[in-house]
Amino acid sequence: MKLVGWSEVLKASYHKTAHEAVDLYLNVQHNLAQQKADDLDKAHTHIENKLPALRNHQDHWGAYVLLQEQLKNKKDTLAKAEKCEVGSKKEEGKKGVK
Repeated sequence: MKLVGWSEVLKASYHKTAHEAVDLYLNVQHNLAQQKADDLDKAHTHIENKLPALRNHQDHWGAYVLLQEQLKNKKDTLAKAEKCEVGSKKEEGKKGVK
């Protein structure tokens, strides 16, 4: 989310809240469109309760953008970790083949 002109503390707070909502309510293997409606509603509510400034956004737009960004970041991080793990196992296999 482009938070131009916002303090680093405020940005960190928004990202932390979105991270919590993703961890608590959403399946990282699915994008937002694939999430269960009830889970998505819980995630929006979590963010809007902690960040009241986002309550006035039509159709949960502010919470949606934060969730979308955080879900993508989390999915990318997991994919990177899996890739590193696979690479590490290949290296171990090469060492044992000598």
